[in-house]
Amino acid sequence: MKRTINDNLRELRIGDNPDDSEDDKKDKKTKALKKTEAPKKETDAPTTVPSETPKALECEQVGKGLCRDRNARRFSYCDMGSLTQVQCAETCLSTEGCPGYQITTDGDCQVLMQPWGNDRSCPNGSTYVPDGEGNKSVQQALDDGTEYMCYRCPFEDVEPDRRCSFLGIGYCEDANGEFFAYCDMGRGWTTEECSEACVANPSCHGFEYDLDNAGCSSLMQPSDDYSSCSSYAFAFYDTFAGSPLLGEGPIIDSVGDDDTIHCYTCS
Repeated sequence: MKRTINDNLRELRIGDNPDDSEDDKKDKKTKALKKTEAPKKETDAPTTVPSETPKALECEQVGKGLCRDRNARRFSYCDMGSLTQVQCAETCLSTEGCPGYQITTDGDCQVLMQPWGNDRSCPNGSTYVPDGEGNKSVQQALDDGTEYMCYRCPFEDVEPDRRCSFLGIGYCEDANGEFFAYCDMGRGWTTEECSEACVANPSCHGFEYDLDNAGCSSLMQPSDDYSSCSSYAFAFYDTFAGSPLLGEGPIIDSVGDDDTIHCYTCS
């Protein structure tokens, strides 16, 4: 039978000693109360299992529309087909040179690349689409009516191993006085952008910049892989002189009296 507080107190009264002090009586009462307390069960401390953060969370949403760089230029990309958002993000994070991705609600995934990519740069046999000149990291998204959502992934803008420097006025030439074949990058470039494009392309040895129309020409050599011109036109023939462009080796000098053409060498 379970003892009650009254049972314990009754026992104390029976065993009371008339000579007990008030403190002794209080002490006996406290002991009697403790006998009736239910024993406390020992419970295991709560354990927490650390959850692994999905790698895809390293990328952040920028906005609706196609991704753009700091100059609002679209990026070229690898067409990955239909993927989940997590798969699209993880593909970007595992692909060298990918600054982000853009994906539709239907899962059409485009892994962004630098402007000098090609099919060999793309993972899993996907196709490289030279859609723009976007360079380095994703900075913004422009709502252009597409169903794409733009995401920025960690991308380190490292200091380039190569640099370009101004050599002189006129067209660049090699030690034999030959002019170089080139990728015609078009107009509307700054010298900084033209320099960055050349540095990013291992096949580019320098560039010529046209002050009149902000034209940029990335200089190549006969032994180079011209596919690195990507979507830009490759010029290997001097239509004015009626001869092929055979420049080879380092850029040695610049010639010509047209002060609107500037020659830069990159090394």
